[in-house]
Amino acid sequence: MPPYCKHIKGKHYGTEIDDWVDGYFKYLKSTEPWNYDFENGKEKYLENTDYEQSILSQLIFIEIFKSQKLSADICECGLSITVNKGTVKKTFLFDVMHNPKRGCQPCQQAILNNYNGGKMQFENIYHCVGNFAPIPRTIISKNYGPRLQQIHEYLNELWPCLLKFMQDNWMCFPTDIYELMSFKEYMKYSCQQMYYERIFNKLYCIYNASENKTDNIWDKIIRELSNIVIDEQDRLISFDNLLKKSDIEMIEEIDKRITFLIELRGRFIIYLLKKHHFTTL
Repeated sequence: MPPYCKHIKGKHYGTEIDDWVDGYFKYLKSTEPWNYDFENGKEKYLENTDYEQSILSQLIFIEIFKSQKLSADICECGLSITVNKGTVKKTFLFDVMHNPKRGCQPCQQAILNNYNGGKMQFENIYHCVGNFAPIPRTIISKNYGPRLQQIHEYLNELWPCLLKFMQDNWMCFPTDIYELMSFKEYMKYSCQQMYYERIFNKLYCIYNASENKTDNIWDKIIRELSNIVIDEQDRLISFDNLLKKSDIEMIEEIDKRITFLIELRGRFIIYLLKKHHFTTL
């Protein structure tokens, strides 16, 4: 029973890692792991840490990186991981991608327009794995500046805006993250291919064409996604045109897109992990 990776106060990392790995595999074999709510499962390392930084989240993305021929390990329990390629090693923190805080512009509009009682539908799954992302541990200048989580907050908690910021500044970050991977490689390694416009449109079209979102439809979408390669000319998605409006239809469409993105990415992460561990897939 959850939590799958529980830390016992006073115990050392080395004495708990085997239990955490066992918990990770129990999670992976559970029913619909993509839909597991880390908050309901009390999946925190410590009370003052966040769900996206939990041991289970760390292990999930460590294995996602490993499945793509990189080395990765826990750096700080409940906080960060390290990712290696050859002799290059970089540290990654974690962030909630779509966060329904007061500063989230679509959520503000939902409250103002009394959409769905002032609550976006994606809030029901925002503490699921498809809404967690590893991000480089960096600041925006050599001597000072906010972390990327803070930049995300300044950008009204809009994940496409943070992705655009990272893309534009990838080569400038003082931690030299580009030495480990390009931005497009980061998007692939962290399972964010669906945040490119061409890829999103293709998959969203399949999704919208089916009235009933059955497992067969999702399997079709996942198969399609697994065969798509990010092109050099691919552009990131944006909510800008939708946000220029302020009506219920706009809020509903953004909510639908975010919900789709979270579920798709969560299902894709689980698909890749099962393929990585269980070769019969």
